[in-house]
Amino acid sequence: MITPLLLRLGHRPIFCTFIVSMMLAIAESCPTLMDPAISLALLPLFSHNLQGMRFLFLIVNGLLYTLVLGPIFHYLWLYKSSSNSNFYYAVTLAYNLFQIMLMVGHRHGSLIVSA
Repeated sequence: MITPLLLRLGHRPIFCTFIVSMMLAIAESCPTLMDPAISLALLPLFSHNLQGMRFLFLIVNGLLYTLVLGPIFHYLWLYKSSSNSNFYYAVTLAYNLFQIMLMVGHRHGSLIVSA
């Protein structure tokens, strides 16, 4: 999975690192806030790609929504025992979906800006 990225993005190693760190954060089985920390720290380096991104408003609001609901459902499930684990799982799936949308949107934006 990394070899095609290196072949396509070999001239942009920091952007390749950003994409690989996003893929590693998405592949975690139980995501935490530390998983996307490196990729989100590298995000301001590629602010010029935001011009070509689609659905930016949806992605930002979805990530904020899941970052607020994730700890709430975790607390209700483990400490209060008043929630079902499926609610926490659904928030985890939505969180990973919006991270995938951010990664694909950034890659699409880099193609639009570089063309």
